[in-house]
Amino acid sequence: MGDLSPNFDRAEFACKGKLCCGQSAPIEERLIAALEHLRRMANLKYYPVDVSIEIQSGFRCQKHNSEIGSKPSSYHTLGMAADIVPHGISILKLASVIRKVPDLSFGGVGLYDTFMHVDVRKNGPTNW
Repeated sequence: MGDLSPNFDRAEFACKGKLCCGQSAPIEERLIAALEHLRRMANLKYYPVDVSIEIQSGFRCQKHNSEIGSKPSSYHTLGMAADIVPHGISILKLASVIRKVPDLSFGGVGLYDTFMHVDVRKNGPTNW
């Protein structure tokens, strides 16, 4: 059980930078709700598979964000984005339900080989 929601814990979203912000994790509540909703939808669609979502990267302070070469305007620095890894299904299968989640329907979605980026921006949708 998580301390942010039934399946997510603040520590999962903490900044992973070294010697920067002390691993703070200010996370937008809409992001947590959207990830819970995404997990439920994936579990319903792909039942009886047990789909879980691992948070690979959540909040990033500006120092850490700069060190990894990300844009200063990254939604990660606002606590509005997460890089996630699905377990139980592929990234493409998880992506097939993502736009049905209200807070992700106008957000950003980026698909990579080993993870996907999701954010709860309101000026999308944006895909890459």
